[in-house]
Amino acid sequence: MEENAEIIIKSLEEKLEKELKQLEKYREEEITKILAEIDRTAENNYSKAVEEGLKTLSEIVRGKRTL
Repeated sequence: MEENAEIIIKSLEEKLEKELKQLEKYREEEITKILAEIDRTAENNYSKAVEEGLKTLSEIVRGKRTL
């Protein structure tokens, strides 16, 4: 009986370890997705800011806008 309990415990430990590894992998994948989205957003915002800056500079050079 004690031997059966040990087998069950070992089996449960193995299953829990496997599930923990899967959760860790999922967590890493989600972190990677979130970081990629942050990078895309930052790049997009930077590009928009550069475009606006160039537009403003162009208007200043043409005399359509003043500082």
